[in-house]
Amino acid sequence: LQAIFDILPVGISVTNPNGHIIDCNRASEILLGITREEHLTRNYNGKEWVIIRPDGSLMPTDEYASVRALNSRQPVRDVEMGIVKPEGVTWISVSAIPSEHPEHGVVIVFVDITERHRTEIIQKQLSERLQLATEAGCIGVWEFDINENKLIWDDQMYEIYGINKETRPNVKYNDWITKIHPDDLEKLQQEINQVLNDEKQYKIEYRIKLS
Repeated sequence: LQAIFDILPVGISVTNPNGHIIDCNRASEILLGITREEHLTRNYNGKEWVIIRPDGSLMPTDEYASVRALNSRQPVRDVEMGIVKPEGVTWISVSAIPSEHPEHGVVIVFVDITERHRTEIIQKQLSERLQLATEAGCIGVWEFDINENKLIWDDQMYEIYGINKETRPNVKYNDWITKIHPDDLEKLQQEINQVLNDEKQYKIEYRIKLS
């Protein structure tokens, strides 16, 4: 069992009932950037830890998965935490489970999600840039949910079509069609049918009615 404990690719640490760390595996040393010996000098809520929330603010100790699990005696799962190290931040997803063993407090398990977190930040930044670009260019972004027969619009689309988002948050396909200029409607519907049949990409100019 000790060999399995040591070769698991996830970090594992164990506390006593008072929250003092009494064991850890090799992955925990690597992910947290501290040796086993240093682990064993620490408490699960000690001031030595510098941990941040996903938004970059300092995470108070009462939000730690381990603290919550030991205090509530209930499992706490998938808490995202950033471990601040001299070389940067390692992002981990932490779960903690109270132990039934009389000499143990909680078992803490965590995995490295640094790459996932970095990807999410990049995607968020790209999304924000796209939103700025579409707002500056008065460009609307929308999707057509065929199964639900509804349109998913961004705020700019509501602005372009002169529809109040507060009173009509769910725009159906037929609602959109009624806004199309009659002289452009037949051609537009033909284009849409061709797109739905995978015959071409959607690219068309048409006029809309604003009254």
